[in-house]
Parts: sequence; C-alpha cells; structure tokens
Amino acid sequence: MQGFDAEFTDLPDYILKITERIWEGRQVGAIRRYYDEHCIVRTPMALLSGAEAMVSGTLATLHQFPDRRLLGEDVIWSGDEARGFYSSHRIVSPMHHLGDGAFGPATGRFVMVRAIADCAVKDNRVYEEWLVRDQAAIVRQTGQDPRTFAAAQVASEIAEGGTPGVFLPEHDAPGRYQPTEAHLDEALAYAGMLQEVIEHKALGRLREHYEEAVAVEVPGGECVHGKAALDAFWLGYLAAFPDVRFTLEHLIGRNDPGRGVRVAARWSLRGRHAGHGAFGTPSGADVYVMGISHAEFANGRVLREWVLVDELAIWRQIALARG
Repeated sequence: MQGFDAEFTDLPDYILKITERIWEGRQVGAIRRYYDEHCIVRTPMALLSGAEAMVSGTLATLHQFPDRRLLGEDVIWSGDEARGFYSSHRIVSPMHHLGDGAFGPATGRFVMVRAIADCAVKDNRVYEEWLVRDQAAIVRQTGQDPRTFAAAQVASEIAEGGTPGVFLPEHDAPGRYQPTEAHLDEALAYAGMLQEVIEHKALGRLREHYEEAVAVEVPGGECVHGKAALDAFWLGYLAAFPDVRFTLEHLIGRNDPGRGVRVAARWSLRGRHAGHGAFGTPSGADVYVMGISHAEFANGRVLREWVLVDELAIWRQIALARG
C-alpha cells in the first residue's frame, strides 16, 4: 500500500497487525507511530485528542485487564491510498479483571467484551477514530448493576469536585475525514431500515429485512435470536426515548469473494428519556447515543448482526439528570 510500511498487504492487515502489536505485543509506545499526534478519538464517554491520550488510556486498561486479548472478528473497510481508508474493526476481548481502576476494585472475574473501532487512516497513521465498547457488559460481568454503578460513579466524581460528563455532539472537535457514499444496495437498504424502525417506529420493517433465525449481539453482552427478540430489544429503546432522532453518520458495504455481503453503519440517537422502557423510570434526560452496527447478509436479508452501544454512558446521562 502506497504510504504504508511494506509489511502491510492491505488495510485489514494493517488494522489487525497494529492492534495486536500495541495490545497483546505490549508495544504501547507504538501508538505514537501508528496514531497521528493530533488524532481525534471519540468514545461515548469522552473526546480524546492526541496519541498521548491514547497511550495513557491503553495503559490504564491494561492495568485493570493485563491478560486482555483483542480477537479481530472482522474489518469492514472502504477507501484507497489516494483518498485514505476507513475501517470498521469488530473486536471481542476475553480477559480477567485483575487490577483496580475505573471498574472498581479487582474482582478476578473473567470478562468477555466486544468493541467496534471506526478509524480514518492515511499514510500509515490513524488520524480520526470512533470507538464504542460495551462497558455495561464489563460492569455486569464484574458482578455490578450498570444503573447503580453509573449513579455511584457520577456521585463520586461530583463529591471529588469533578464535572461528570459524557461525549455529546456539542463537545466535538472538527475532523479531517470526509465520508464517501456507499452504493451497495444492501447497505443503503439496511441504513434506510434502521431509520424507519428507530425514527418512524416502523417495527414491521424488521420482518422484511431479517432472516427468521437471525442472531443479534446486543448491548450488555447478550445475544438474542429471532425477529421477536429483536423486536423486543428495539421496543425497549423506543419506549424509553419516544421522540428519538436517528442520524446516519457513516456507511460501508462490501461484497468480498467468499464472504458475502457485510455492512458497517455508524449512527447516533438523540432523544429525551420520557418513557418506561429499557432504562427504567423516565428521568427527562436529554440523551445522546453513539452506535455502530455490523450486519452479515444471506439471501438479501440480515442473518447476523452486532449492535454496539455503551449503555453505561446512557445510564450516566440519566444519573446526571436525576441530580
């Protein structure tokens, strides 16, 4: 690849190798080589700027989960050397909670958590990233309740004189990446379906776009099977946020030989916590949700799907609204 080290054969090879090198190879300082010094990283919890912030965050995570592995399940990508590339990298991490930190005192418990990192890459460096990790799954697997954990976390930060927060669009910094259009029919249909289901409450579209035996990894480290279970998942969100607005932020569609059609969609939700649903008694909180979905198709319908949302960030916004 022009502009990249000769060892990398294509973008997935680059993404998988640098991830393994930094995390499992313990070459944390290599972040300074593979991330631009002014890189913008957006997570549901915060806006980070610069490679040094990435180094600090990686070391803190490794302290808590020193045996963490990052198993690359898929890299769905677009772009070229001239314009730069965009990757949506799905990872599953088995690990043990062996160090004190953001998730409380070490419990020794085994944790399995999934994340998706969307990266804009050019000339051997990541210069912009959107990272969603299923932190509610970590909290649950360490024996805690996400709602209680988030409320205690916010209260503790206030008591210590801090200003608790999460990432909101108004906190964002201008980035360099300019999205390109995705023209694959399945990708466009998938994005349209998400908008109709979420914003227009057209839940009947799920029956049209999903296989009967669909398996969906949903937030909290759970997997649901079948259209009825998928319907129930989205009903929980729509009931909690009845006025929610859906924004498609980025879309990739690929049809690689031997792989079938795969789609990566990054999206956001904004709405008021005004109803009884997946997030308890209405709080009136104005909630922002950063989401990334991957989908695999068979016979023109979704057979497998991964919906990544950090529900801990949602619970923090609700806790902040309750005061």
